[in-house]
Amino acid sequence: MSDWLVELDNKMKKQKRKIILFMDNATSHPDDLKLKNINLVFLPPNTTSMLQPLGQGIICSFKVGYRKLLLRHVLSQISSCKSSEELTKSVSVLDAISWTTSALKKVEPGCVLKYFKKAGFLSKSELATVSTTEKREKELADLVANFDSNVSVEKYVKIDDDLSIEEENLHVSNFIHRDTTEALALSEDGDEESPMEECKIKDYSEALKYSE
Repeated sequence: MSDWLVELDNKMKKQKRKIILFMDNATSHPDDLKLKNINLVFLPPNTTSMLQPLGQGIICSFKVGYRKLLLRHVLSQISSCKSSEELTKSVSVLDAISWTTSALKKVEPGCVLKYFKKAGFLSKSELATVSTTEKREKELADLVANFDSNVSVEKYVKIDDDLSIEEENLHVSNFIHRDTTEALALSEDGDEESPMEECKIKDYSEALKYSE
């Protein structure tokens, strides 16, 4: 994080800009850096859910895009996988990085502005944009419903909200395994050879069309 901040500070210096960067008090955020073109302002403890624009809905918009790409992969691979473990292993770190990049690019400026305003940041101008966030949520809802109608989009998007990101020795495989298995809402019932028997989808190729 310190390296990134120094790099950003140098970038702002080259652009002859000075900015204020609001950050929460996560342990990975250094508060002792001396930066020339960035003024670090830390939000008060236990207030990020109300004051941080990312927490107001920007992160959720990103996750909707990411989960949709994940489910597209699951649908394309599920017929050829014999177990949820095999399906989990079909997701590589490179896949996750690619989906992250793609989902970030689809977070619209209008979405960012909307949640900055919701968090109390004032804007000098109104940005009139037609957001496609609701459309993507509907597409994701169609995908999720094919697996289990009892699982809501909101629950699926937020399945990792209780995961700690500040602890050491976190394993990427644990994140991927939880993502795929909980997203599918599969019940193994002690049978490791056929954990997908409870799945409600009859034709995965047909379900895949919902993700286009």
